[in-house]
Amino acid sequence: MTTVASLFESQQEATAALDALAQSEFADIPTEVYENGGEADEDADVGAVPEPGTSRVLAAPYDVDLIYGLDQEARSYFLRKAQQGAVLVLADVEKERVDDLQAFFEAHGGQTAKG
Repeated sequence: MTTVASLFESQQEATAALDALAQSEFADIPTEVYENGGEADEDADVGAVPEPGTSRVLAAPYDVDLIYGLDQEARSYFLRKAQQGAVLVLADVEKERVDDLQAFFEAHGGQTAKG
Protein backbone atom coordinates (compact mmCIF):
# COMPACT_ATOMS: atom_id res chain seq x y z
CA MET A 1 0.00 0.00 0.00
CA THR A 2 1.07 3.55 -0.70
CA THR A 3 -0.06 6.62 1.20
CA VAL A 4 -1.47 9.45 -0.88
CA ALA A 5 -1.65 12.75 0.97
CA SER A 6 -3.74 15.59 -0.37
CA LEU A 7 -3.91 19.07 1.07
CA PHE A 8 -7.00 21.24 0.63
CA GLU A 9 -7.12 24.94 1.38
CA SER A 10 -10.52 24.77 3.08
CA GLN A 11 -12.83 22.36 4.85
CA GLN A 12 -15.45 23.00 2.13
CA GLU A 13 -13.01 22.00 -0.59
CA ALA A 14 -11.99 18.83 1.30
CA THR A 15 -15.63 17.90 1.96
CA ALA A 16 -16.52 18.31 -1.70
CA ALA A 17 -13.57 16.11 -2.71
CA LEU A 18 -14.51 13.43 -0.14
CA ASP A 19 -18.15 13.50 -1.27
CA ALA A 20 -16.99 13.01 -4.86
CA LEU A 21 -14.62 10.26 -3.69
CA ALA A 22 -17.54 8.41 -2.09
CA GLN A 23 -19.29 8.36 -5.48
CA SER A 24 -16.23 7.29 -7.45
CA GLU A 25 -14.21 4.18 -8.18
CA PHE A 26 -12.29 5.04 -4.98
CA ALA A 27 -15.34 4.73 -2.72
CA ASP A 28 -13.85 1.71 -0.93
CA ILE A 29 -10.66 3.51 0.16
CA PRO A 30 -10.43 4.44 3.85
CA THR A 31 -9.30 7.98 4.51
CA GLU A 32 -8.09 10.02 7.45
CA VAL A 33 -8.89 13.71 7.56
CA TYR A 34 -6.79 16.07 9.66
CA GLU A 35 -8.03 19.57 10.28
CA ASN A 36 -6.95 22.25 12.70
CA GLY A 37 -9.74 23.45 14.93
CA GLY A 38 -12.23 20.97 13.53
CA GLU A 39 -14.19 18.57 15.65
CA ALA A 40 -12.23 15.35 15.92
CA ASP A 41 -13.81 11.94 16.30
CA GLU A 42 -13.45 11.49 20.05
CA ASP A 43 -13.34 7.70 19.80
CA ALA A 44 -10.82 7.60 16.93
CA ASP A 45 -7.92 5.21 17.48
CA VAL A 46 -5.06 7.03 15.76
CA GLY A 47 -3.11 3.82 15.21
CA ALA A 48 -6.01 1.94 13.64
CA VAL A 49 -6.89 2.02 9.95
CA PRO A 50 -10.44 3.17 9.23
CA GLU A 51 -12.87 0.74 7.62
CA PRO A 52 -12.89 0.74 3.81
CA GLY A 53 -15.10 3.46 2.40
CA THR A 54 -15.09 5.52 5.60
CA SER A 55 -13.40 8.68 6.77
CA ARG A 56 -12.59 9.90 10.21
CA VAL A 57 -11.68 13.38 11.30
CA LEU A 58 -8.68 13.83 13.57
CA ALA A 59 -7.27 17.01 15.00
CA ALA A 60 -4.36 18.38 13.02
CA PRO A 61 -1.28 16.45 14.09
CA TYR A 62 1.50 18.28 15.86
CA ASP A 63 3.89 15.34 15.56
CA VAL A 64 5.26 14.96 12.06
CA ASP A 65 5.61 11.18 12.58
CA LEU A 66 1.82 10.86 12.66
CA ILE A 67 1.80 11.67 8.95
CA TYR A 68 3.16 8.30 7.91
CA GLY A 69 4.43 7.19 4.56
CA LEU A 70 5.84 10.49 3.31
CA ASP A 71 9.41 11.72 3.27
CA GLN A 72 10.47 14.17 5.98
CA GLU A 73 10.26 17.26 3.77
CA ALA A 74 6.73 16.46 2.56
CA ARG A 75 5.55 15.56 6.07
CA SER A 76 6.90 18.84 7.47
CA TYR A 77 5.27 20.87 4.70
CA PHE A 78 1.90 19.13 4.99
CA LEU A 79 1.98 19.36 8.79
CA ARG A 80 2.77 23.07 8.71
CA LYS A 81 -0.06 23.74 6.24
CA ALA A 82 -2.54 21.69 8.32
CA GLN A 83 -1.60 23.67 11.41
CA GLN A 84 -2.22 26.87 9.42
CA GLY A 85 -5.76 25.80 8.60
CA ALA A 86 -5.52 23.61 5.50
CA VAL A 87 -7.22 20.19 5.57
CA LEU A 88 -5.05 17.14 5.08
CA VAL A 89 -6.53 13.93 3.65
CA LEU A 90 -4.55 10.68 3.77
CA ALA A 91 -5.50 7.54 1.86
CA ASP A 92 -3.72 4.20 1.48
CA VAL A 93 -4.09 2.58 -1.92
CA GLU A 94 -2.45 -0.13 -3.99
CA LYS A 95 0.56 1.11 -5.95
CA GLU A 96 -1.18 0.67 -9.29
CA ARG A 97 -3.97 3.10 -8.21
CA VAL A 98 -1.73 5.87 -6.80
CA ASP A 99 -1.48 8.00 -9.95
CA ASP A 100 -5.23 7.81 -10.55
CA LEU A 101 -6.03 8.79 -6.94
CA GLN A 102 -3.55 11.67 -7.06
CA ALA A 103 -5.15 12.90 -10.29
CA PHE A 104 -8.59 12.60 -8.68
CA PHE A 105 -7.61 14.68 -5.66
CA GLU A 106 -5.85 17.26 -7.84
CA ALA A 107 -8.93 17.54 -10.07
CA HIS A 108 -10.89 18.36 -6.90
CA GLY A 109 -8.49 21.08 -5.71
CA GLY A 110 -5.98 19.06 -3.69
CA GLN A 111 -2.22 19.36 -3.62
CA THR A 112 -0.85 15.82 -3.46
CA ALA A 113 2.17 13.79 -2.43
CA LYS A 114 2.74 10.07 -2.13
CA GLY A 115 4.80 8.01 0.24
